[in-house]
Amino acid sequence: MESKPIDITRSDSKLKRKAVIKRRNTEGKKPILIPIQLDDKDLIKNRLSLPLGQRTPVGSPKSDKRMREFFHVDLEILGAKEVVKVQSIKNKSLREAIQPLCETRKINTNNIQVFLESSSSPLPLQIPCYPLGGQKIYIRSKRKDSAIGDGRRTVGPRALRNMKAWDDKDQQYHRKDIFTHLGMSTISIASLPVPESNSPAVRRVSLPVLNFSSNSSPKEVKDIRLIELEDKLQLYMEEGLPEFPALLSFNRKKEDISGLLELEESWKEIYSGDPTALTKQQRDQQEAMWEIIFTEASYLKKLNIIVDLFLSVLLNVQQHLILCEIDSEKLFSNIRDIQDLHIKFYKECLHDVLLNARTAKSLLSPVDIAKAFETFQERFYPYNKFCREEEKCLHYHREKQKENDAFKLFVDWCEQHTKSERRSLAELLVSPMQRLTKYPLLLGAVGKKEEDQDVQDLVKQRETEVGSFIRSVNHEVRKDHELERLEEVASRIESCDIVDSCNTDELTQLLALKALNLKSAMPNAMPDQVRWLILEGPLKIKDQENKKVDATGLLFTDMLLVTKKSLKKGTSVKMKVIKQPMRIDRLQTMILKDGSKYTETG
Repeated sequence: MESKPIDITRSDSKLKRKAVIKRRNTEGKKPILIPIQLDDKDLIKNRLSLPLGQRTPVGSPKSDKRMREFFHVDLEILGAKEVVKVQSIKNKSLREAIQPLCETRKINTNNIQVFLESSSSPLPLQIPCYPLGGQKIYIRSKRKDSAIGDGRRTVGPRALRNMKAWDDKDQQYHRKDIFTHLGMSTISIASLPVPESNSPAVRRVSLPVLNFSSNSSPKEVKDIRLIELEDKLQLYMEEGLPEFPALLSFNRKKEDISGLLELEESWKEIYSGDPTALTKQQRDQQEAMWEIIFTEASYLKKLNIIVDLFLSVLLNVQQHLILCEIDSEKLFSNIRDIQDLHIKFYKECLHDVLLNARTAKSLLSPVDIAKAFETFQERFYPYNKFCREEEKCLHYHREKQKENDAFKLFVDWCEQHTKSERRSLAELLVSPMQRLTKYPLLLGAVGKKEEDQDVQDLVKQRETEVGSFIRSVNHEVRKDHELERLEEVASRIESCDIVDSCNTDELTQLLALKALNLKSAMPNAMPDQVRWLILEGPLKIKDQENKKVDATGLLFTDMLLVTKKSLKKGTSVKMKVIKQPMRIDRLQTMILKDGSKYTETG
C-alpha cells in the first residue's frame, strides 16, 4: 500500500496564518507593567548586566522564584527606620532567620513581635520562614517603653502604616488570616524546627496542632498557653531568675547568707594544732560535729532551690495568668516558714559554733553544739504543719504532673535548671522530714564520743529533747492518717442492724439512734486519746440457726464491730453492723484447736 506524499507547502502556509492571527490579537494592547520594589535593585542590576538573549523578563516564573528567596524586615531603631533583606531557607524557623539580624543590633528576640505587612496579628517565631519569601515583615517592641537587648538600642512602638484605617470611618479594618495568606491553613507546632539553645537546661516540648482561626477550641487555647509559658521560661533562662513577688513578701526580709554557707573542706583547716596528735575518739567527735554544720548548710541550699527556683518562678508566671490553676500552698505547704527558721537557726546558733572555733583556731566545742539546740522545740514548731501535709503535697504534685501538661513543662524546666543541681521536686519535698529525723542521730554521735561525763549528759539531754519533739510530730502525722482511715470506714457503714439485746446502759445510749459516730470521744478516755482502726479482716460467726456466716471484723482502740456487706444493689462496698459493739475490756479470747482465735463477750 503506497503512502500519500506530505504537502509541505500547505503546512507552511498554515503556520504563517497562525502567526499573523497572533500578531493581530496582541496589537493595540498595553504592555503589562510589573511593579518592582526598590529593595530589589540588586536583582535588576544583575538582569541588566546580562546580554539581551539571556535576560529573564521581570515577572516571569524564574524571576518570581528568585524574589521569593528573600523577605524584607522593617526595623525602627531609635526613630531611624531600616529595611534589611533576609534569606528565606527551607527547614528554618523565623526565629532562626532573624536571630543574626537581632544579635548584631543588640535586640532580644523574646522582647519583640513580628508582624506581616497589612496585618496586626503577631507571627509566632516558630513558624517556617520559607513561606515568607517575597513578603515584608515588621519588627516592633512588645511594649512601647521596653528596652531591647542591653539598653543601647530600642525597637520603637508598633506603628504600622495600615493602622490608619482605624481612624477612617468609611473603611472597616478586617483582620487577615495570616497563615492562609502564607499558604498554610494549619501549622503543626510539633513539626516546626526548634532552635537549639546554648544552655542544656532549656527543654522544648512537642505541642499538638494549632489552628489560629476564629473558631479555636479550648484545647488549642491550652496549647497557646504552653507556648506562652515556654517563652516566659526562656526569658528567665536568658535574663536570670525573677525576684520573689513583692506583694507576697512585704512582711519578710530576705537575708542573704550565701557568704555564711561557704565552709572549709574540713574542721582540720580551722584547727591550728596537729590533728594526728588527737585520739581517735576526739577525731570522730570532731567529724560528727562538723557533719552537723556541713549538712545544715547543704540543706539550706536545698530549701533555697525550692523557694527561689520552683516557688518563685511559679508565682511569677501566675502573675502573667499562667498556671493559675496550681495551688502553691497545696504544693509547697509552709516551706517558706521552714526556710526562715533554718536561716535563723544556722545564723544565730550553728554559725556561732563555727565562729568561736575560727576565732580561737581551736576544735569545735560540744558544749556550743548543745547550746545551739537549746530552743529546738520552739524554733522548729512549723515542722508540725509541713510534716502533716507532706504526703498531700507529694500526691498533689503527682496528680498535677499527670493531668496538666503546662505544669509538667514547668517542673521539667526547673529540674533541668542549673540552680536545681539536677534534683527533682519530689526529692526536694521529702528532704525536710528527712532532715528533721537526722538531728537525734547526729547529736547521739557527738555524745558517744565525749569523755567528760557532764558534757556527755548535756548533749544527751538535747538529744532527748529533739527526739521527743520528733515523736510528737510523728504522732500528729499518724493522727491525721488514722483520722482519714476512720472517716473512710465510717463512710462505708450505712446502718446498724443489731440482733442481740443491749446489756449495758452505755451501749443502749450509743445505739439509740442506730448510728455510730466513730469520730466521737472514747468513753472514760483522756481528751488527747483518739480512736484508731487497728485491724480489719474477715471472720466467721454463727447465726441464730447455728450456721456459719461470713462477716468482716473492725477492731478499734476501744471496741470491736462485726459487720456484713450490704445486699442492696449498687452498694456492694457498703457494710452494716449486725452485732452490738463489743467493748475491748469485756472481751475474752481463747485459742482453738486449729490455731485460730475465737472471741466471745465476758
